[in-house]
This record gives sequence, C-alpha cells and structure tokens, in this order.
Amino acid sequence: MRNDFAPQVPSLLSSGYSVASWQNFTDVPQRPTINPQAEHPDLLFGESDPAFGSAALVAGDTLYAYGCNTSNFAVACKLGRVALENVTQLSAWTFYAGNENWSSRLGDALPVFTGNPILNVSWNDFLQQYLAVYNSPLSENVMMRTAPNPEGPWSREVMAFTAVKSAPGQTPVDDAQAHPEYNVNGGQTMFVTYSHASAEFTSEIRLVSVQLSKAKSQ
Repeated sequence: MRNDFAPQVPSLLSSGYSVASWQNFTDVPQRPTINPQAEHPDLLFGESDPAFGSAALVAGDTLYAYGCNTSNFAVACKLGRVALENVTQLSAWTFYAGNENWSSRLGDALPVFTGNPILNVSWNDFLQQYLAVYNSPLSENVMMRTAPNPEGPWSREVMAFTAVKSAPGQTPVDDAQAHPEYNVNGGQTMFVTYSHASAEFTSEIRLVSVQLSKAKSQ
C-alpha cells in the first residue's frame, strides 16, 4: 500500500483535509479511517486547520505538506511533516514553528512563506534548491521562490512569467503549477501549466516552458 497526500482546494464548504490510499494507481483511491468516532472519520485535519495538501513532497522517508490559507488577501503557507509510515497518525506529525524548531502542537505552526492555495513545491537538481511555483492570487503573474530546505529560509518571490489574461469579466488565473516529473536539462527547463477563462463557462489549459538560471554571485 502507498499513501499519497491528496491536494484539496480550500473552499467555504470544506470539512477538512486528509490522505488517500491506493493499492495501485489504476484503482479508485480510498481514504483510510483515522478517527472512527468523528463525524468525518477519514479526516486528519479539520476545516479550521491549515489546508495541508495545498502542496506536498517526499524527501527520503518524510512527507512534507504545506497548508495555505487566505487571510486578509495574503495566503500564508504553514508546513507539517511526518514519517511516511505514520502518515495517518496525527500524533506523529510535527509543524514548523520557526527558528529551526518543530512542534507537535499545530497551534505553534508559523508561516514559512506566502503563496497560493494551489501551488507546487519540489526539489530542483539544477538549482540545488527546493522550488515553489504558484501564481499571485487574483493575478496573472506566476511566481517562484527557492529554499535549501522545505521549511526554508525561503527567498523573496521572483516572476517566472505572466500568463495570458482571462476573458473580460472572468475569473483570473488561479492554478499555476510546475510539473517536476517532466523537468529536462538537469532541471534547468521546467514546465508549468495554468488555466484561464477564455469565454463565459469556457476555460483552457496552457503549458509554458520555463528556463531557469542561477543567480550570479555577489
């Protein structure tokens, strides 16, 4: 059995966040029972908790999950981690509390950066850094940040590209994500998808090739 964090987009109707399990990827994923006595026995985190699963990655035998929630138009991303073998045990999770400290108390979690409720975080071989890719909320600007560790310290954001605007009066781009499994040239070339409204009730998905470069030493 393999447990994979299933990203979920926060919404007003969300009941919480959890994991999905596959016997193999041709089957329908199942959510394991975590708390049989709860109203939603398959949830790890409640609706008022950070939206863990906004992005997730595995480093070694550890799962890192980012929870990005909107507050006053700023999207603060917090970070939890857990050994893969204990992913369904909330008591085994710890949360980044700043200053290289991890806490078992979710309430101690501090934002590691601001981003978007939909984003991607992955290790990039070319940069030899972790790379976060997302679009600025309510904007067509697709941004990137880098860090030596999943918890940071994260760099300031830089623009990767500007997406094609949605049709007038339609929702702006809100789901830019990188696809590191398709990186080429040792990670120097990556591919980013996004969707935008091309007309009322109509949208299209676009693919952009992004060429990375390393910052020059000062």
